[in-house]
Amino acid sequence: MNSFPETESSNEIFRSIRENKFPQSTLLIAERDSFSLEIALSIPYAMVEGFDGYRRVYPDILLSPFEDMLLSLDASYKYYTKSRNDRGKRFFAESVRRILLSYHQAFMKDGHDQKEKLFAKASDVDEKLSLFINEEDGDKAEKLADEIYKAASDSTFVTKDKKKAGLTMEELRSFLAYTGKKSGKKFLILENIEDQSESVKNALLKTLEEPPEGLYIILISKSPERVMKTILSRVRRYDIPHPDARKLNDFLRKFYFTKKDYQSLSEFYMDYSLDDDEKKKLEELSVFFIGALKKNEMPSSRDMNEYLSILTPRMTKIFLSAFSLSIRKEVLSFNIEGWKAKRIIDAFSSALFSSTTYSTNIRAALDTALREAIKCR
Repeated sequence: MNSFPETESSNEIFRSIRENKFPQSTLLIAERDSFSLEIALSIPYAMVEGFDGYRRVYPDILLSPFEDMLLSLDASYKYYTKSRNDRGKRFFAESVRRILLSYHQAFMKDGHDQKEKLFAKASDVDEKLSLFINEEDGDKAEKLADEIYKAASDSTFVTKDKKKAGLTMEELRSFLAYTGKKSGKKFLILENIEDQSESVKNALLKTLEEPPEGLYIILISKSPERVMKTILSRVRRYDIPHPDARKLNDFLRKFYFTKKDYQSLSEFYMDYSLDDDEKKKLEELSVFFIGALKKNEMPSSRDMNEYLSILTPRMTKIFLSAFSLSIRKEVLSFNIEGWKAKRIIDAFSSALFSSTTYSTNIRAALDTALREAIKCR
């Protein structure tokens, strides 16, 4: 069963794979919570015979994520420990695999002690993940899940101890050099291509135009208007829409046996990941920002500091998902126009991802985001 609701675009993608016509350079244009990453990661399933979808070493896949991986990891772990069924096991395994896919073997030997320790940890998590998937005893499987979650949920491990999100030039060169020596199919999945560094985007141009044999480059963008025209001209574009409420909840009920309705995938994740106090605080902060947007004026520094003080480091990492959900509710209530909502989310996404690090300087990043969003008229 697919781990995403089917759409015309996803059907077109997998039909082209069956017909051996899938292009080597593609761009998935997708809104938040449109399951674009799930679709991108399902492409290797369809293209490589015998791939079980869990082990990271075959086929060759490098994922460079921009979205926070901890929200889905938290949700999947809590879902599995609550349900202890096969769907929960797959949900948790896929969430862990997303983190492991950024630890490609092309990067393993670079002489940095900290990075080598992280790769050793990734190998250990990968081995335990394989045992977890095949373990039939429920208690033993849950113990393995506990060990995997404890290791994989460490923020340094998730970010690979990098200062900024995205692929580095060193990583891109290493991966391309590696794939040039390897036969078979290889996959490079870059999320938020518009937010990748200028050097990486420019270096990709020649590879996108003439990809090496067997290399498939899958780019994902939530803001195609910010993607370089030279990139757009070199890729096959697929539009991945946000599923409507009926289609989303039909999928969630079928795949995760949910009993309540959700407006987005992030809301489903947050329902399992966050406790009631965290949900309340994130909602309060979102309401604070939306109030400023409706007034079209910046709040005082005192008010900003007071509201931002309620954010814990974990809540900070998933604020964008919570805020996006609140904005979406405003659109559904006809309080904010759809085009403006998209620009607001783009402003917050861009400001947060271009901040100095994942978890520091959040005050300045959110201040910048709000100033840019207020300009969206």
